[in-house]
Amino acid sequence: MSDNPWLRLADGPCAMLRCKEMFYDNGIPLAERSGSGIYWCHHTHKCLGPDNALVAPDECGPNRSCYEALVQLGQSDPPPV
Repeated sequence: MSDNPWLRLADGPCAMLRCKEMFYDNGIPLAERSGSGIYWCHHTHKCLGPDNALVAPDECGPNRSCYEALVQLGQSDPPPV
């Protein structure tokens, strides 16, 4: 077992997925956060990811070439700085 306290969540939406409601601390899960339904990629700052596919919680998963797993306190490696 590693002493590192970070855990990568490979089954969640991409860590680069953004919506304006993410910046509010309301405890609502990511897939339910955007009342507007508007999402963007942190890498491209557009509604399309680096692979030119649509950005959305149900679209941005491990099957995408640009996917980055979410990181939480747990066990694997720390989030990028």
